[in-house]
Amino acid sequence: MSAPAATQFVCARCGKAADTLFSVLVNVVALPSSPSISPLGSNEKSAESTTVFTCPHCRAILGVAGGGASSYIGNLEIRTSDEELAAVLKSLRQIFRAVKTMGEGALAQLSLEELQRIPAPEMNSIAIIVKHLHGNMLSRWTDFLTTDGEKPGRDRDAEFEPSATTREEILRQWEEGWGCVLKALDALTPGDLIRTVTIRGQPHSVTEAVHRQLQHYSYHIGQIVLLARMSRGTQWKTLSIARGKSKEYTPKGLGGEPRR
Repeated sequence: MSAPAATQFVCARCGKAADTLFSVLVNVVALPSSPSISPLGSNEKSAESTTVFTCPHCRAILGVAGGGASSYIGNLEIRTSDEELAAVLKSLRQIFRAVKTMGEGALAQLSLEELQRIPAPEMNSIAIIVKHLHGNMLSRWTDFLTTDGEKPGRDRDAEFEPSATTREEILRQWEEGWGCVLKALDALTPGDLIRTVTIRGQPHSVTEAVHRQLQHYSYHIGQIVLLARMSRGTQWKTLSIARGKSKEYTPKGLGGEPRR
């Protein structure tokens, strides 16, 4: 769907002109509008299915044409159905578990010496990355909805100092950290996704906070896989589609063998 009228809009956020706007169909309640934010909007509240037009440069909302849970963007209350929120939550749970499975596939191939190996100065071993993940996970996900994600007792700098002396200790940290994450994630309801939590005093919607952690953990699991592959060399057992085997691959979806 295209924006009504061939008017050139100037975005109040980034100041750039746009002849064509991006649009997305949502359930929306338009609140009393500000001309600088919603030139296409209405001063009347509406709970109908509505198209929201956004700036192609910065994606700020420029207007609406035309409603679960709600969140606010500018002067708009965006309403999402419980079914949509439930689908998002289900997907997040599956992806977090797929990320954990990917990391475990790498850890299972490594000896203690390989887990503790520091590949170069100023780099971290896999054991240290696991220790950092453990500290982050306990801090972020303990009492997730009711306390700040940066707990007073966390010593982040200490997470980057070697301490584990056995493979069992490293794996214990891994399981304890992920256990905290998945327990909190499984306890969330669809409506919780639009609640607000804080991390280091900064407010985030629960959806934003969960995606923030997903990005962080995926980043570190990628490091673990790369370091593990470097250590194992030709003995590495692939966690994805083996080279030259793409045509034989049957995807299993989220939570199983990763799609590639």
